[in-house]
Amino acid sequence: MKFLHEVGTVGFAGAVCAQLVLSLAADGRPPVEYAVMRSAILLVSEWMLLPSLLLVLLSGLLAMVAHTAYLSAGWAWIKAVLTVLVLEGTLFSVQGPAQTAAAISAKIAAGDESSAHILPRVVRHERGGLGVLLFLSVVNVALAVWRPRSRRRRAAEANDSPEIASASSPEPPEPAPLAAPDVAIATDADEERAHRPTPILR
Repeated sequence: MKFLHEVGTVGFAGAVCAQLVLSLAADGRPPVEYAVMRSAILLVSEWMLLPSLLLVLLSGLLAMVAHTAYLSAGWAWIKAVLTVLVLEGTLFSVQGPAQTAAAISAKIAAGDESSAHILPRVVRHERGGLGVLLFLSVVNVALAVWRPRSRRRRAAEANDSPEIASASSPEPPEPAPLAAPDVAIATDADEERAHRPTPILR
């Protein structure tokens, strides 16, 4: 799941960048070339942008179901909400304008310029949507990288804290040895004196 999620994220970011580059490079081109580039932008949106985004969304939801730890992680829910917002923005702010711009540019290339005045507004709307999507994708990647690392760092600090506390606490003083009681050592002379009979005084 993680591999599919990363593949979808890379594909989505690449599709957004490709559409932006093609949209900027198409400015000032002749009508026929412009129509061809607009068709290429639409193809990138249909065959790369949307499938990659759906792959990111589905793999992320399946990963949350497979690993119950993600269900209690706030950053995972934030990523899920951001991905849904990106999907909505892609459909209404990128895919729709790309279809409209491709249709208008094809009419202009065929000689029908009745809708030419709408094209700049549609292209501007499309570029704005692509910029927002690129920003949200960067935020999603940064959130996914930063949050797990911060959790691992806090866990490592919690594991190291008992060792640091034990190393910094002073060792208790050793108990003083108990003094040996004074015991009189009996000598041979004392034993001889004890067994000597006591003289009787008359």
